[in-house]
Amino acid sequence: MKFNDDRLQQYARVSGAQLAPHAQDTQLFVPPSLQPTFELSGPIIRGGSAAATFGSVSDPVRDSVLFQDAVDFSGVHALDSRTLAVFAPGIWHFNLSRKFFFTGTTNLGSSNILNLVTISDPLGPVIFTTQLAKDFYVTGSSFSLVRDMWLHFLVPFSLVSISIPTIAADELHVHLSVLARRFF
Repeated sequence: MKFNDDRLQQYARVSGAQLAPHAQDTQLFVPPSLQPTFELSGPIIRGGSAAATFGSVSDPVRDSVLFQDAVDFSGVHALDSRTLAVFAPGIWHFNLSRKFFFTGTTNLGSSNILNLVTISDPLGPVIFTTQLAKDFYVTGSSFSLVRDMWLHFLVPFSLVSISIPTIAADELHVHLSVLARRFF
C-alpha cells in the first residue's frame, strides 16, 4: 500500500529521522503484513524541583520527567513568571496535580496561572498560549486539580507559571506536581 500525506514530513522531522525534507517524504510504503506493536514511555531519568528550568529552547527535555514546583508568598510580592520546563516535540502524556490556597484581599483582577506555550514553529506562523489552570485571588479560596492530558506537538513547548503581584495582607500557596512521559 502507498500513502500520500504531508504530515509524514512533519513526523520525520519530529522523530529526528531527518533534518531536511526530501522529494518523496510525503509517501509511505507499507508492506502487506501486520505486526503487533505497543509503545512504552521512556523511563523517568530526571526529576526534582522546578526552581531551575528543566530543559531550554536549544536543549529541550527529550525524556520522561517528574518534577514539582511551589509558590509560597506571604505579604507583598512582585510579578513572578517562570518557565518550569521546555519540552521537545513528540507525543507526551502529562499528569498534573495542583493545589491552590489564597487568603487576604480579594482581587478578581489577580490570579495564579499555569500556561502551556509553544516556543517556535518551523512549519508555519502559528504560536499560541493555552491556560491549563487559572485561580483567582479570592480570600479563603482552596482548590485541588488533577488533570491527565495527551499532547502531540510538532514544535517545542513549555509550561510557564505566572503569579500576579500580591499585597501586604495576602497569603498565597500553589503546589504543582508534573509527571511528563514521552512516548515518541
